[in-house]
Amino acid sequence: MSQIQTDDKKTKQFKLTGWHFLAIMLCFFGTIIAVNIVFVTSALDAFSGLVVKNSYVASQFYNEKIEQAEKQKSLGWDLDLLINKDGVDFILLDKNKQPISDKLVTLNLLPNRDADGDLHFILNQAEPGHYTAKMADDAKLINGIWWIKLDILQGGELFYHYEEDRHLNFTK
Repeated sequence: MSQIQTDDKKTKQFKLTGWHFLAIMLCFFGTIIAVNIVFVTSALDAFSGLVVKNSYVASQFYNEKIEQAEKQKSLGWDLDLLINKDGVDFILLDKNKQPISDKLVTLNLLPNRDADGDLHFILNQAEPGHYTAKMADDAKLINGIWWIKLDILQGGELFYHYEEDRHLNFTK
């Protein structure tokens, strides 16, 4: 008679316990949360905080803005804008460093997060190429990033447009 030998050693099979499941869930959701944190921080760093009331309408004028920017660049004007708690000083020079006079200069300051704090100025020419405006006593001045929109008009038409985000500190 032949005898069949059986192996009494049982192979240990993997058993999924509660601790294993907890570790799997923590790794899964931890990865998702880590990726979300990276995306949120990179989005916040890239976003200037500016809000356009109607992005569709703004996009319709994109090509015109590009053409205007190229025209302005060809002029070679030098703009020097100083904004502080006392007011606004603006110096405008042509590419030969000669003052540019007799322009209507308007300035809009818009805080990125508080639409109620908008400031609007019409700058007066103090001397050739030098335009100024005083800050209103009741102006809501918040330190932080402001959207600056400067327009230079000639003959009632927009001749030059300048925009930038700038950090303004009004406590100095």
